[in-house]
Amino acid sequence: MGMITSRYLGGTEIEGVEAPDISPAGLARLGFDREGSRYLGGTEIEGVEAPDISPAGLARLGFDREGLTAYLRIGAGPQGVMNFSMYDVLHNSTRHLAEADLAAMAGYLTSSAPTATIATAQAGIGANAKAGGSSSWPGLSQPSTSSLAGGAKDVAPIAGHAAATAIPDPRSAPGRWLYVAVCAGCHGIDGEGVPHTAPPMRGNASLRLASPRNMLVAVTMGLEERDLGGGEAMQAMPGFTGLLDDRQIADLANYLRIAWGGTAGDVTAETVRQARDAVR
Repeated sequence: MGMITSRYLGGTEIEGVEAPDISPAGLARLGFDREGSRYLGGTEIEGVEAPDISPAGLARLGFDREGLTAYLRIGAGPQGVMNFSMYDVLHNSTRHLAEADLAAMAGYLTSSAPTATIATAQAGIGANAKAGGSSSWPGLSQPSTSSLAGGAKDVAPIAGHAAATAIPDPRSAPGRWLYVAVCAGCHGIDGEGVPHTAPPMRGNASLRLASPRNMLVAVTMGLEERDLGGGEAMQAMPGFTGLLDDRQIADLANYLRIAWGGTAGDVTAETVRQARDAVR
């Protein structure tokens, strides 16, 4: 049948676009070499970051097998809400899959994951989201009583982010007051979120990424309302470009990343501008 030829799996042109080389060597060049360092390691797509979904990467984001199964089914959980191109995957694919198929996929992706995820101990964030109908975010601890006077340092720092050790006094952090003023009405004074309306910020996966890009794109450009799996939904989020300047957005980002992501507070006004420009 002509299978053993130089053109087999070597790609071609279809309707004016290139179908890539999907031979083993071609897949390796595209980052799909299972034994290579890039396999499941993430990349940039349409100006935002597709994160590392290796077992270790998923553990850093707060996922275990059960939690990832639920996230693929619903598109939401303690780790946040599916957005950007991943929402299309949920809408057109994963929410329609059988539970056994979702569990098999999650089992494959988390097969070598550490037994304890980094985000759980202090924040009370589990990855055990169940299907449909819960009155609170599954696995998310109840909000504290810190109110305006505190609310920081809920999540242990991620390895490699030594700068994220603490906010000395949360009340003095300018980003804290910006959060209270423009974010807390939807996401909760202590980042606990509002079920069926707005995701939690405490332990949100976008705050635990090494790059702040995805979070900055959401803050600057906003997010659309989402119809999720299992009858779940999330309201639209407005963009804050125009209401906040880039320095204020950087202050807000640094507060969120340090307080509830365990990552470094190194976002600058220039970082904000670059993230916004990347998706315009």
